[in-house]
Amino acid sequence: MKKSKVIVILVIILFVLIQMPSCVKDSVNSRKVVYIWTYYKGAYKEIFEEMVDEFNKEKGVENNTVVIHRSFNSIYDIDYALTRAAKDKSRSLSMPDIFITYKGVGMLVDKERPLIDFNDYYSKNELNKYVKDFVEMGKVGKGENERLIMFPVAKSADILMINDTDFKKFISELNKIYDMKQYNYDEIKLEKYEDLIKFAELYYDYTDKLTPRVPFDGKAMFGMDSVANYFFIGLKQQGTDFLYRDDNDEYKTKASFNKDHIKRLWDNYYTPTVKGYCAKKGRFVTEDIGLGRLLMGVSYTTSSIYFPKEAYDDESDGLREIDLKVAKVPYISSDDENDDVQRFFIQGGGAFVVDGGRAKNEAAVSFIKWFTDTHKNADFAIRASYFPVTQEAYDEKYIENHIENINKLANKGEEQPIDKNVLTTLINGVKQYKPKKDEDNRLGEVNVAYTPEVLVGYEEVRKIIEKSFEKKANDTAEKVRKVKRDLATVEQIDLSSLKEGDIRLGSIRNKDSIDVIMKIKSRLKGNKDSYQKLVEDVVEEFIEENTGEEAFGIWYEDFKKEIENELKHVNESQ
Repeated sequence: MKKSKVIVILVIILFVLIQMPSCVKDSVNSRKVVYIWTYYKGAYKEIFEEMVDEFNKEKGVENNTVVIHRSFNSIYDIDYALTRAAKDKSRSLSMPDIFITYKGVGMLVDKERPLIDFNDYYSKNELNKYVKDFVEMGKVGKGENERLIMFPVAKSADILMINDTDFKKFISELNKIYDMKQYNYDEIKLEKYEDLIKFAELYYDYTDKLTPRVPFDGKAMFGMDSVANYFFIGLKQQGTDFLYRDDNDEYKTKASFNKDHIKRLWDNYYTPTVKGYCAKKGRFVTEDIGLGRLLMGVSYTTSSIYFPKEAYDDESDGLREIDLKVAKVPYISSDDENDDVQRFFIQGGGAFVVDGGRAKNEAAVSFIKWFTDTHKNADFAIRASYFPVTQEAYDEKYIENHIENINKLANKGEEQPIDKNVLTTLINGVKQYKPKKDEDNRLGEVNVAYTPEVLVGYEEVRKIIEKSFEKKANDTAEKVRKVKRDLATVEQIDLSSLKEGDIRLGSIRNKDSIDVIMKIKSRLKGNKDSYQKLVEDVVEEFIEENTGEEAFGIWYEDFKKEIENELKHVNESQ
């Protein structure tokens, strides 16, 4: 009897144990796990992961969904991982359910691993709540084949960040030099790049004269975080779309070359860089501003998180507080200039969902809907200095009230207060961008916003611009600096009997420097100008040799060939 009872008990226990894992298994299976990859890092990663945690604790609990985030160090890292996983026929490489990147890479992934069409998960009324320009950026195909594969989550824009404290001081010093109030600070408008460069030249000369015993040590006034952005919008402001879609195949990209338009870009960036008016030594212009290397720089709204509250001061050899001023980015003048010039380069990736079946897709979309809800999206945008993506969020009162509520919670210790620089950037950005509705319920003024179509090959072309245009400008600027440094070591008395290769050239081994020195020597006899004027003229000639029409023409042909070859390679690989 005892034995039979034991057997019965064991059977009951075994039955219970068998059933328990089944129940747990059912619970786990019903818990939808959504993996998301982004290129957010640093402060942006922290802010985004706070939002993910909030979703998992609130909305995720309601629909039994949990979101797991993986961040990559850069846009290039995530793009490499995505394209590699998409092309992996064995499916052994992991692929996320959601990924945030740019459209060109999304289109490549879509060819290998189909992406969902958001039109299947959003009603027309839901889509009408978003900025139409931002939604349009995510579409591929035409007519009946049109699909919305990229959904807007946040956008950034280029802005001009100014160390207002030291810029005001510089203008005040200029007026003292001219012994008259020639420049009224409140009336200075850096509308065009020509305006910016005019003051940059004055600033270089002013800072050079601060150290009369050390020639050619003037300082750059401004820099750029993205020369590629400058290139694209600068051409657009002159009426040229640099990249455009092949009419016969949307996965193929072509480039439009207008030599005169590109020459204007050269004149307003390349030449000022070589002359020393424009520079970027750190990773970002905010770093250079903080170290006292620059007074201002073209950066992104998102960079305001890192805008320094202090800057290095030469006079005190220490740090002092500075005020941030945010302005529109200057524009490139064109022959047919009008009031509709586009000033805002709007950029930022979007969210893509890899088709994993209706249930998985709905779980993924539920997070995107939650994250792009006006209140949640504004929360993320304000903290990270992005532009929000819903129409309602562009009401100034809405933004101001939202910031006020966050700061109230901050006073209670429940939230982090909004950084002053972020607040300044966002409020000014919204005021300047100021989208408005038209008869088609379209939000976004054509005359201020430029949202480039991110085509296949877009990122590759940007890399070429950075290498062939930006890096070459910096390399040529360094070439000129070497000559200037060598000239600073040579006195007039050394040149009277100097011969090329003379031992009195001492440590000077740079051929460009020797050529310039010998040219100065050849003009000493009978020279009516001062020695310093002669040196400045010869240096200016050297700069002209490296930035003039001939130099531009050689660079232009090489640049054009490099872009065409890259697009040919990209197009053939599709």
